[in-house]
Amino acid sequence: AANTIGGASESTRNLISGNGEDGVVIQNPASTGNLVAGNFIGTTLQGDDSIGNAFNGIEIDQANSNTIGGMAPGMGNLLSGNGFAGVNIFEGANTTIQGNMIGCDITGSTAIANVDSGIALQQGTSNTLIGGPNAEARNVISGNNLDGITLNTSSSGNTIVGNFIGTDGTGLLPLGNKFSGIAVFTSDNRIGGSEAGERNVIGDNGVFGIGVQLADRNIVQGNYIGIGADGSTPLGNRGTTLGGTGDGIFLEKASSNTIVDNVVSNNNSNGIHLFDNSNENVVQGNYVGTDANGALGRPNAGRGVNISRGSSNNLVGGETEGAGNVVAFSADHGVRVREGTANAILGNSIHSNDLLGIQLNNDGVTLNDPLDVDVGPNGLQNFPEIRSATTTESEVTVQGVLNSTPDTEFR
Repeated sequence: AANTIGGASESTRNLISGNGEDGVVIQNPASTGNLVAGNFIGTTLQGDDSIGNAFNGIEIDQANSNTIGGMAPGMGNLLSGNGFAGVNIFEGANTTIQGNMIGCDITGSTAIANVDSGIALQQGTSNTLIGGPNAEARNVISGNNLDGITLNTSSSGNTIVGNFIGTDGTGLLPLGNKFSGIAVFTSDNRIGGSEAGERNVIGDNGVFGIGVQLADRNIVQGNYIGIGADGSTPLGNRGTTLGGTGDGIFLEKASSNTIVDNVVSNNNSNGIHLFDNSNENVVQGNYVGTDANGALGRPNAGRGVNISRGSSNNLVGGETEGAGNVVAFSADHGVRVREGTANAILGNSIHSNDLLGIQLNNDGVTLNDPLDVDVGPNGLQNFPEIRSATTTESEVTVQGVLNSTPDTEFR
């Protein structure tokens, strides 16, 4: 317990490379309060090439309250070129991972891939902090051969904030992970937050920016996904690995997740995709297809928001201030509901998309039918017919007609 491996100065740095198993192992419940800082693990002494350890750079196994890196100058580790993950944690709690370069060279400009993920949190790992709201806490997690970060089954309560994932050290140039920026296979984690410093910049990854699969109650908030740290530079997730789509945020069989206040733009497919019975998710306050100011077009190549394969009872937008999304400049529809029912699309600004603003089904404009008795996605809800719109200095009055199911309240 309470051991220090490395330090902030060049004289205290360890070069831990070329070993037949893990570079560093912290194991068993008695191993608490250890610090691993300032080391080059899996690289040359210059930090510019690989001399990988055969297994993980750092392995934490059933050990709690350990720290990897730090916020002071020189405290971050270089964790690259290893045969498995840069950092692998199994059944560990309260680990802090800050200020490290994982999957790239010491300059943050060239990939030195870990063969697995940059960081992998395995079964039973909880309350891990990856990054932090201060710039000094930022990890650069880029160039890895699997995901930037993988949250596997039964790892919960983890927080990922303030990192560059799939970018170089400036957050403006591509240095993608081969699969997803963050892959989430477990529930009750937070990615990003309400403060600007908690924003993750996630771009240029080979499958999704963030993929949430078979996982519930996660929060994805305030991130830049497919766009650089300046809120403008295109840095789309590519979807080029194993048939990946390049969605910015992808949910599959994932319910009750919250996707709020992100910028999701310039991705190679959909901005946000709710797929395969992803139900009761909330999508609010996002800029989808624009820069961070909502002004300039940064189009997603697919739909802005895509709801498909039976996903139902999702809320896109809302009636409270700030709940509406801006969904604009998509190369396809703004919002499409391909399959599923009772998806509420409320209070959004949906404009300048190449096809329809809102598409139910996938067959173009569905004509209104008397009393709205047809069936399909969202019940193929009839659209209102606007008859007039007038303005004064203080208000806009819109009059129209909706022919739909009798004795039913519509919003």
